[in-house]
Amino acid sequence: PAIRLADNVSTIGLLRSFWLAFTIFLGFELIVGFEQTEPEEEISLGMDGTQVVLLDGPQDLVLWTILAVINASFRQELRHKFKMTQGGTTFFQDCLLHCCCGCCAITQEA
Repeated sequence: PAIRLADNVSTIGLLRSFWLAFTIFLGFELIVGFEQTEPEEEISLGMDGTQVVLLDGPQDLVLWTILAVINASFRQELRHKFKMTQGGTTFFQDCLLHCCCGCCAITQEA
């Protein structure tokens, strides 16, 4: 997701460099990922045998929310660049979209 999002953001000129955007998003996702996988008892198997990492506590929820707000902010900038509806309601919708399916939102922005 970091590559696609960095390309989206740098292509429309929200950040000057692809590598700057890539570093910001990958770094933040790594921090969230490491924070979530520290204790072993958090990891369980999903229905299809894949590992599912559950939120450990309020700090994980806060980090996850911050990442969604950052991504929604960039989406609002996209809305501004393309003269689409923007504001409080659309910002909330964008946050929910990134919380529920961030990869889908990033792909849609491409």
